[in-house]
Amino acid sequence: NNYHLQTHSQHAFSSNAGTDDNDSTTPQRNPINVSFVGLGNMGLQMALNLAAPKGEAVDDSLPPMHFTVYDLQESHVSKFMEQHATTTTTTTAAKLSVASTLSSVGESSPDFVVTSLPTCEASEAVVGDIVANFPASIPNNNETNDDHNSNSKTNKCIFIDTSTISPN
Repeated sequence: NNYHLQTHSQHAFSSNAGTDDNDSTTPQRNPINVSFVGLGNMGLQMALNLAAPKGEAVDDSLPPMHFTVYDLQESHVSKFMEQHATTTTTTTAAKLSVASTLSSVGESSPDFVVTSLPTCEASEAVVGDIVANFPASIPNNNETNDDHNSNSKTNKCIFIDTSTISPN
């Protein structure tokens, strides 16, 4: 997981044009948006680990993370929020939100979606719903609009299915 985040973070940097920073070599960091769908027996522990503060061992050049969780069962979301609150402080935590619907996960333009679901059919349905609700493009405020084309970039997302299900 860290390898993928580090690889992605190299592309998450943007120029700092328009910032008040005098050091033009310091990149501005856009947050990495990670969504986690499925907070059951396996998913809960994985989501807690991903959302946990990483301490000083993590490379400071990595962008901040915005972590979104979703589960059909409200009790699973509540359990995640309770356990996450006991292990984090506001100064070290990733920005955390709860998606109200599966569709809103796709609408939030995640960079990564991690799923932990009980069946192949559930995984296929979740991925399909998220992809169907992706915006066609997302604003890219870090590039100039010299050629008068729309100031947006293609939305891309990496799906990571951690479910212990058949690949068929």
